[in-house]
Amino acid sequence: MNYPSDSADSLERYVHKRFPLSGIAHHLYFKLRLLEHEKRGFCKPVCTGYRHIANTVRIDDNSIKPALMELQEKGLCEVSIGSRIAADRRATCIRRLTLDEIKLKHMQGDDDAHRLATALSDRAFRFGDKTIKPIWTVGQTGRVTASKPAVQNTKGKHTARVAGLRSGLESGDCLVHVDIKSAEPSLIKHLLNIPSERDLYAEYIAATGCERDDAKQAVNTLAYCRNAMRCFAHWPIAAQDQLRDYVEKLDVYKAGLWTECQKTRSVTTLTGRPIKAREGERLHPGRIMNWRIQGTVADVVNAACLSLLPSASVIIPVHDAIYAILPSGKTELVAMAITGRAGEKGLPLKVTTDVYKSG
Repeated sequence: MNYPSDSADSLERYVHKRFPLSGIAHHLYFKLRLLEHEKRGFCKPVCTGYRHIANTVRIDDNSIKPALMELQEKGLCEVSIGSRIAADRRATCIRRLTLDEIKLKHMQGDDDAHRLATALSDRAFRFGDKTIKPIWTVGQTGRVTASKPAVQNTKGKHTARVAGLRSGLESGDCLVHVDIKSAEPSLIKHLLNIPSERDLYAEYIAATGCERDDAKQAVNTLAYCRNAMRCFAHWPIAAQDQLRDYVEKLDVYKAGLWTECQKTRSVTTLTGRPIKAREGERLHPGRIMNWRIQGTVADVVNAACLSLLPSASVIIPVHDAIYAILPSGKTELVAMAITGRAGEKGLPLKVTTDVYKSG
């Protein structure tokens, strides 16, 4: 069997980024790939003696047990320590957990995102010609995403998701897609006390004559880049004249947020949930702003999804939208769940709704 080096690379990058380990444990974890090559394969049990581990991994055999115990305590490996005496015939068995297993193992949490991920992971549903049961995990901003399969990243995006989900509609059920209109720009304007009806994209288009997608790219980049004013300086002069007041307000807000968050290396969303930087993670004003805005959208979507669990047989959160299958008489619940949660927090979010029947 060919060793899946790409999968091993992904696993090891994730562990390197997310888990602080001692030098010996870090070295041992990454060198376990060599033992997997020799034995049964990627993330399969490796049973062997201390001496063989030490020779293969190039560490002192006295360091093996403490390093393995550290990897087990971190939730990265399953370990059964054997005997250092060959005559006892008890090998040490090690199995590295897969990336999905690690994410699930560390998915414990008491916030809406983790509760939703746990609930959705218990649900199977029809998608196209298959019944699937994805693994749902929580991203740093609180977004809940699926893997195996990654239904949110279905080829063809919205059209493919609708087609796949409609295949599982029972008689009397409907597929509902509710999308928050301009979710992130709406929250940013709210923070900067800019009228919600002001269309920043349209102003950029009027000044430059570009397409709307290009205008969205230009305007949205300013919020999450390291230095908004430096980026703004490269805009066409007409666009600078048109949107200078907005960009100056944005720059002041980001600077204040950055000052506020540097000591704690964390930021709260507009619903009050903290998002904390990982150890060693580099931050800048744009990233902190991104966490506050995208995290807030995730909070609204996750709370809405949780409220729909008793009514909907299928729920799929996708960034700033929700797909849900409900009885035909309850299709309005999805939009109400989103706008209700946003309204509780004083957030000016509006939605669009599409309803699809079977066939």
